[in-house]
Amino acid sequence: MTDNQQPNGPDGPGPQQSGGQQPPWSSPDPNSQPQQQPGPEQQAYAQPAPGQPHPQQPGAAGEGQKSRPAWLVPVIALGAVVLLAIVVLIAVLAWIFAGNEDDEAEAVSDDEDAAAEDEEAAEADAARDSPTAVVEAYLTALSEGDLETAEAYLSGSFSDFTQEMLDGSLELAEVSDLQVEEASGEEEFGQPVDFSWTVGGEEHSGTVEASQDFRSEEWEVNDIFATASLTLPESSGDLDYTVNGQEDVSSRIDVVPGLAYEVDVDHENYTLTNDQANDDGWFLLGEDDYIGFSSSDLALTEEAEDQWRELIVSEVEECMDSGEAEPGCGLDIVYGNVEVDDGTVQRSMDTSSEQSLNSIEPRIDFNNPNLVSAWISGVRVDTLFEGSIDGEHSIYEVTVGPAVRLDDPVVDMSEDDPEVIWESYGATYDPEGDDDGEDAPDEEEEEEDSEFVPASFSVSALP
Repeated sequence: MTDNQQPNGPDGPGPQQSGGQQPPWSSPDPNSQPQQQPGPEQQAYAQPAPGQPHPQQPGAAGEGQKSRPAWLVPVIALGAVVLLAIVVLIAVLAWIFAGNEDDEAEAVSDDEDAAAEDEEAAEADAARDSPTAVVEAYLTALSEGDLETAEAYLSGSFSDFTQEMLDGSLELAEVSDLQVEEASGEEEFGQPVDFSWTVGGEEHSGTVEASQDFRSEEWEVNDIFATASLTLPESSGDLDYTVNGQEDVSSRIDVVPGLAYEVDVDHENYTLTNDQANDDGWFLLGEDDYIGFSSSDLALTEEAEDQWRELIVSEVEECMDSGEAEPGCGLDIVYGNVEVDDGTVQRSMDTSSEQSLNSIEPRIDFNNPNLVSAWISGVRVDTLFEGSIDGEHSIYEVTVGPAVRLDDPVVDMSEDDPEVIWESYGATYDPEGDDDGEDAPDEEEEEEDSEFVPASFSVSALP
C-alpha cells in the first residue's frame, strides 16, 4: 500500500482525504483535539448532485414568511358580502322608517289643518252671531291682509277692490289698534257699527253697516256701504292709471274706505297731481269721501315738456325754411287770384316772436289728456313771395291774414314717437267742398270771372 492510498473501509475503499485528514471510521488519534460537531446554525450542506436543485439555505429569500391557508380568501370575500348586505339592509330599513315617519307627520299635519279649518269655521260662525262680531272679524281680516276672509263676511263681493290693492294699502300704511264699538242701533235687520284704528300713525274712525240675513238670521257686512269711489280721468289715447300699483283700472273704481291709497298715471311722460296726498304720497279715504281726478290734475314731466316744445319749434323752423306757399303749419298762401312762384316764399320772425315761440306752455286736452296743444300768441311771421296777383307779377309782402300766423300745434304725448298735428283756429269754410267730396252749403253762386280775396288778406308789392 502506497502512502497515498487510503485503507478500505468496512464497505470498501473510502474516499481519499486531502490534507492528511483521517476518515471518520479511522481510529482517533490520541494526540489530536476532539472535533466539534456543527450546530443547527453551523451545519454544512453538501453540494447537490449534478442536475438536482439547490436546497434553500437558512436566511435566504422567503425565510420567515408563512404561507396563507387556502380557506382564508373565500372567508374574507364572504365576510365582505355579508357586511355589504348588512349596510344595504340598514339603509332600506332607515328609508322605510323615514317614509313611515313622513306619512305619520303628513297625517298629523292633515289632522292639524283639518282641526284649524274646523276652528276657523267655528269662529266664522260665531262672528255672524252679532253685528259687532261680524264687523270686528271683517276689519281684522282687512288689517291682516286677508281679503278672501274679509270678503266672506260681505253680503256680496268686491267688484273692483283686489288683493293687490289691499297689499299696496298695508305696504303704504300699516293698520293697527283696532277698536270696535258695540252696535247701538234699533233697526232689526241693519245696525251701524263704529270703529277706530291707526293707519300709518294716523288715527282714523268710521262706521261699517251690518245687516242680518232674514233667512239664516246671520249677520254680515252690507256690501253696498262697504266701498267708496275713486274717479280717474278718461282718455281715448294710450293713457292708463294705477291704484296702489295695480294697473289697468277703470276710470271709476270702488275701494274699501279707511285704508291708504296711492294713485298715479301709468305713463313716463305724465305726472298726476294729488292735493289730498300727504308728504309720503298717499291719502286716507273715508267712507263718505268722494275723490275724483281730472285732466287738470295731469301734467307733463319736465323731460316730456322739453320734448314737446322742441318738436313744435322744430316743425315751425322747417315750415318757415321750406320756401313753399303751403308749408302746412298755418302759413299757407292760398287765394283764388294769387299765384306764387314755386320756392320763392321767404318767411322770418323778429326776436320777440322767437322768444314767444320758445316759451309756449302745454295745454292738456280736458276730454283726451293724451293730447297736448299750445296757444301760440305774440308770434308773427313776416312773409315775402314772388308771384302774380290779378296777373301782375312782382315781389309781394303779406301784411295781414292767416299767412302771418301759425296754426295750433297738437301732439299725442302718449305715443312712442309723437308727431305734431297742425289745427287751424276758428271755423273754416272750403268753397270747393270738404275732403269727403260733399258739396258746400248752398250760397249765392259767384260769377265765373270773379276772384275771391278775403278781406283780412292784404299784400303790397315791393318797389
